[in-house]
Parts: sequence; C-alpha cells; structure tokens
Amino acid sequence: MSSLNNNTTNGKTYWRSLAELEGTPEFQEGVYREFPEGNFELSDAPTRRGFMKAMAASVALAGGL
Repeated sequence: MSSLNNNTTNGKTYWRSLAELEGTPEFQEGVYREFPEGNFELSDAPTRRGFMKAMAASVALAGGL
C-alpha cells in the first residue's frame, strides 16, 4: 500500500488529499477496504475464442454486418 501513500516525480512528492498526507489509521483502513490485496487477479485467463466472440458481437452491434 505504500505506493498509494505518495507519488514522487522529479523529486516532488504529491498526495491526493490531506487525509492521505496525514496517513491516519482510519485512512489506511479505508484504502485497504477499497483496494483489498489480490482483488485485481484474474480468475480465468482470457482466451482467443472469448476475445473473438466479443469482437464479433461488438461489430454486429455497431451495424457492420
């Protein structure tokens, strides 16, 4: 979670809010609840067949067929 606490670019540190700057336990708990560990892992790897089905549906709905 340390990457959420501050961003450093060219020697300057940026925060999204004053609460983030303070780094209170309440703020850290809110960040943890909003972005739980492992939340961004995919359960199934996307397949070529699934991609082709999605592309065919988007072309059909766009009126290309």
